[in-house]
Amino acid sequence: MDFLDFLKRTFNNENNKEEEKVKKEKRTDKYEKNEEETELVAAITAAVALYLQADASTFYVKSILRLPDTAPVWSKVGRLEQIRTRLN
Repeated sequence: MDFLDFLKRTFNNENNKEEEKVKKEKRTDKYEKNEEETELVAAITAAVALYLQADASTFYVKSILRLPDTAPVWSKVGRLEQIRTRLN
């Protein structure tokens, strides 16, 4: 079994090069994702500070947990309607 793996690795150099490219792309995606998460944390922190009427330096956001979207469509529509009526 190990010999077959060795042969696959030896003769599939092109696939290895493609895998390296994919790995590099994933690294850049992680950086971009981290940057987006940082912006999200900053926006949520600012919203909480505004709501509490406090300085953002007086509290610390430890974590933000994104919950899975399991609500039915009718529930989402109901929430959106409630938000719209409160904004008007």
